[in-house]
Amino acid sequence: MNIGVIGLGDVGKFCARAFAKQGYSVCGCDLPEKRYQLERDMDGIGVTILDDGHAVSRASDLIIYAVPAEEIGNVVRQYGPSTRKGSIVSGQISAERRECGSCSFAPFTESKSKRQKAGNN
Repeated sequence: MNIGVIGLGDVGKFCARAFAKQGYSVCGCDLPEKRYQLERDMDGIGVTILDDGHAVSRASDLIIYAVPAEEIGNVVRQYGPSTRKGSIVSGQISAERRECGSCSFAPFTESKSKRQKAGNN
């Protein structure tokens, strides 16, 4: 199985390293200006850095989006069309309070009493 990670920040790197350590073929990408450093960081651990999410999507049986919640919609719109038929797509997004505007419902940002008043226990 070929695993691709779109977004190689802390979470994406963690995922990529974990899968590579288990013997999977892993590729990934991040913003173009981060490529050189990523190639250095991932050298020798079995993670191939590709040009962009299109290349990752075309090469992968499992695609993991590891991007900030506020960017997930844009990133999926950009690279989703390149997903191979039959691939599995997953997301490992961050959900910090400042990013919750991207979420349709974020119960963790409200107090319990506020949710109860709204009828959302």
